[in-house]
Amino acid sequence: MSHRASKLESAIRKAMLLLAILWILNTGPTTAIGCPTCKNGLFGNQGFAFAVSIVFMMSVPFVILGGWTITIWRLRLDLVNAQANAAHASDSSQESMACQSPSNAAT
Repeated sequence: MSHRASKLESAIRKAMLLLAILWILNTGPTTAIGCPTCKNGLFGNQGFAFAVSIVFMMSVPFVILGGWTITIWRLRLDLVNAQANAAHASDSSQESMACQSPSNAAT
């Protein structure tokens, strides 16, 4: 009996999930518009709407590529600076060790 009840509960949960998904999909806007600026075309200014959309779509790849390039360049610059600082720190520690060594103290 309990196995049968758990199967029933599972079926009810699946049905409720399906109904919830269908309700969410059905409560969206009645008319979907392809791009945000194309809605201007619905009100008579269609040429301008398509021109703005085309310029936007053409500029996005360049903006993304520029962002990646700047990020990689800054990471590379940080790496070079960290290596230079590490080299400078090791040089100064070697110089301070040489000044403190006992062989240089008495001759």
